Amino acid sequence: MPLINIKMGHISEEKKKELIVNLTNEAVKITGLKPENFMVFIEEFSYENIGVAGMTVKERLAGAK
Repeated sequence: MPLINIKMGHISEEKKKELIVNLTNEAVKITGLKPENFMVFIEEFSYENIGVAGMTVKERLAGAK
């Protein structure tokens, strides 16, 4: 059973559903497998646990305001 795994910061439940639907649909188109063969995992991390260019995403977002 193919797995699609996404690791990211927090997003709304609506956006998670959109990701699950769209990623599944694209994987079906590309592979020709049935949708029920795919599992999608969304692993969320808080912004203080994600680093980019030596700063946390929380710090980067605070600096952008």
